[in-house]
Amino acid sequence: MKMIPLRECSEVHTLARPLYGPDQKILLNKGASIKPAYKSRLESLGIHGVYVEDDFIGTIEDIDPISDVSRLNAIGAVQKALDLTAQGKPLNTDDLIRAANKITDDLMS
Repeated sequence: MKMIPLRECSEVHTLARPLYGPDQKILLNKGASIKPAYKSRLESLGIHGVYVEDDFIGTIEDIDPISDVSRLNAIGAVQKALDLTAQGKPLNTDDLIRAANKITDDLMS
C-alpha cells in the first residue's frame, strides 16, 4: 500500500483503506476504485490523498497506531478551535483534550 495524491488517482487504483467523511461515516470502502466524478467531491471534503494497493510494494500490514476515527475527531476538533479563534470567540479546550486523550490511548494500545 502507498499513499498517492487524489489528483493522481484513477479507476485503476484500488483503495487500501476506507475513506471517511467529516461525519466519520465511510464514503468509500477498502477495495473500491475512485471514479473521476468522485474526485472533486472528495477534495471539497478535505481529502487530498488516498492509500492505494501497490503491486510493486506488495502487501504491507497496516500498522498505523492511530485509528481513522481518532484522527478524524482530532482534525475536527482542531478545525473547530481554529474557526472559533478566527472569529474571536472563546475557545473551549474540552474537545481538544478529548482528541488528544484518544490519540494517546491509541498509541498506548
